Amino acid sequence: MITSKPSFLTYPDPHAPLILSTDASDYCIGGVLYQEINGERKNIYFHSQMLPKLQRKWPTIEKEALAIYYCVIRMKLYLLGREFIIQTDHCPLRDMHQKPSNNRRVDRISLILQQYNIKEIRHVSGKCNCIADYLSRYPRQVEDDDDFFDPDFVHSSSTIGAVITRAQAKAKVLSTSSNHSNITTNTAPLLDDQPHQEEGHEFDVLGIVAAQKQDKLYQEKTLEIKNNITKCSYVLDNEILYKVIKNGDIIKKLMYVPSSMLQQLLKAYHDSSWAAHFGCRRTYFKLKDKYWWPNMKISIRNYIKSCMPCQKFNIDRRKPVGLLHPIEPPLGPFQLIGIDFSGPFPITPQGNKYVLAITDYFTKWAIAIPLVNQTAQTTAEILYEYYICNYGVPNTILSDQGPHFNNQLITAFTKILAKLTDQCINDWDIHLKSIVFAYNTGQHATTKFSPYELQFGRKPKLPPEKTPSYYEFSKPNYYFKFLQQTIQRYHNQARNNMKINQSNYKQTYDKNRLDIHYNPGDFVLKRLSTYPTKLSVRYSNPMIVIKQQYPTYWIQDNDDKKIFQVHVSQLHTCNISPSI
Repeated sequence: MITSKPSFLTYPDPHAPLILSTDASDYCIGGVLYQEINGERKNIYFHSQMLPKLQRKWPTIEKEALAIYYCVIRMKLYLLGREFIIQTDHCPLRDMHQKPSNNRRVDRISLILQQYNIKEIRHVSGKCNCIADYLSRYPRQVEDDDDFFDPDFVHSSSTIGAVITRAQAKAKVLSTSSNHSNITTNTAPLLDDQPHQEEGHEFDVLGIVAAQKQDKLYQEKTLEIKNNITKCSYVLDNEILYKVIKNGDIIKKLMYVPSSMLQQLLKAYHDSSWAAHFGCRRTYFKLKDKYWWPNMKISIRNYIKSCMPCQKFNIDRRKPVGLLHPIEPPLGPFQLIGIDFSGPFPITPQGNKYVLAITDYFTKWAIAIPLVNQTAQTTAEILYEYYICNYGVPNTILSDQGPHFNNQLITAFTKILAKLTDQCINDWDIHLKSIVFAYNTGQHATTKFSPYELQFGRKPKLPPEKTPSYYEFSKPNYYFKFLQQTIQRYHNQARNNMKINQSNYKQTYDKNRLDIHYNPGDFVLKRLSTYPTKLSVRYSNPMIVIKQQYPTYWIQDNDDKKIFQVHVSQLHTCNISPSI
């Protein structure tokens, strides 16, 4: 590459925006991290690498997304904790970080990049992306290793294939260490959240004679056999006790497994690589023609139920536990309100990119304010100016951890905003008041009244309507009494409608759900909110309950002692391995 002057790398300026420009060719990806300072371009980091043979067959949109992923991961020391802009010459990726793309690989990459503060993905023409384009065609050695996921972020990207590979690798390490005893080999421990093969997974059949002789049942049945008791269904063969099972003309001899060896046997037939952590039915099917012990099915069920990898990886097909506990409808307006933020939206000429929604839980009256930021200071100022100064101080304010009513409201606002904004989609704050007015003057599905009626005691007059009919009163105080009676009637009927709606919803929600309660000291598993890959764990490591306020629990991680506040629906009972 010929340049007009030497191309030096510089340290990043903390006050200038970071720009990451990426590109992908048929066989390679490239990117450059730089800053524009006083009109001069300052390059910080160059990256170029060949794509493995498999990824070269991907469609263009996936390779361009892969270029963004590889470059961000390679330059994460510069990007983590800082806002930055991504430039690409592939226009369909412009909204990749804001909405689904209907491409699973692209959405998967977008999910991983959520940990980074991406301000914008900007589309530029190919002639303005020359350096990244050159780096995406720079010849290098082909590396076929697929490091599609960063091990620092995704700590379990493979499970089934890893079982055999690790076993083979372990045998190779042992072989190498025996041949070269003077060489110290450090092997990384297996991940705790992977179903893997551990030492002792093979059942020691040769040791069953000694174990049987120490068993109480063996001693009792041996005595019966020596006394020639006719009803005895056991036989001794080479000092090994067998259970005799008769099924018509077929007679089977099943080796009796003493209680001291059950854990070892079940570990071999469930946890080992050739058993693959299958369920009770398959495990029992493998054992029933070879071994026998009392309460065989119960022992197998209890062991598999307490298997930690199975608890963390298995998908629970049942509904989340916990019954619905709806909030009691307020007695009137201005008592209980909810607040919720939405955004960021495209920045408007006024600098707005967030929306704060305030909703009265009785009348459903909504207020939506466009904001530049969503800090606590701004929230307090807006609440005081737009709500408290107009309606007074509410008794209770519900924020993000309250019910999902506000989120539904925000979703409805967002859909309507998308229909009314222009092609530049940056004038949404102009239409916000009109949308709120349309919402407040429409009938609510829960109360069967419009928020306007419950707020003012009369139906709203809309722009196309003529002058509505009105009442005449001989004295002004008569109108006041009439208004009081009307509002009281509206409020009583609305509150009754809310209770009926809550009762019907609770009945539907609670159907086929378990009502499980935990006590302090119980061990539980916390459901993880995201699964980076299909082979990732579904639940956390065992945590202990330290406080309960049903349906909310405070649980503590045993490793880092971090405390989480979670709803009961996010918890799963942790079954500790019993002594069989």
